[in-house]
Amino acid sequence: MHKVKVSHQEIDEDLFIRSEKLKINNKTLRTPIKAVNMPSLRNDVPLNPIVKGVNEIFKTFKYKDIKGYCTGEKDETNIYKSINTPLNKTDRNTEVNICFIQLPDSQLPQDNEIDFIANVSYVYSDITPLPLVQSLFKGNDGIKDLGVLMSSCKNV
Repeated sequence: MHKVKVSHQEIDEDLFIRSEKLKINNKTLRTPIKAVNMPSLRNDVPLNPIVKGVNEIFKTFKYKDIKGYCTGEKDETNIYKSINTPLNKTDRNTEVNICFIQLPDSQLPQDNEIDFIANVSYVYSDITPLPLVQSLFKGNDGIKDLGVLMSSCKNV
C-alpha cells in the first residue's frame, strides 16, 4: 500500500493558503498544484514542467459491465487500453497518477465487484482513491450506502 507523507507546511500570511510538500510513492510535489486531466491533453501540445506533477485518469463502469468483468463474461483488455492511452502521456517516474473510477449506477457493488474496482484503480494510481459514486445519493439511503462502500473498500 502506498502512503502519503506530508512535510514542510507553510501558510501564506496574506491569503491563508497552506502549502505542503508531499511524498507519494517516492515522488515529491508541492501543493497547491493543478491536476491535469490526461485524456483531454493533446500529444502535440507540451506542458511546462512547472505545472506538471499530478495527473487524473477517469474510467466509468456501469454496474452490468462490472458484473460481466467479475464473472468473466466481458474481456478486460479494453479497460486497460482505455486507461493506458492517457497514462502513456505521463512520466510515471516523476508524476503522481491517480485513476478515478466512476460508478454511474445507484446500485451498490458487492465485495468481489469492489475488489475489481479497487484493483483497476490501484494498478494505475500512486494513491488509490475511493470510487466516485454521486449516483448513490439519489436514494434516501445515500449516506448509509456510502458508509457501507467505504467500509468495504477499506477491507480490500
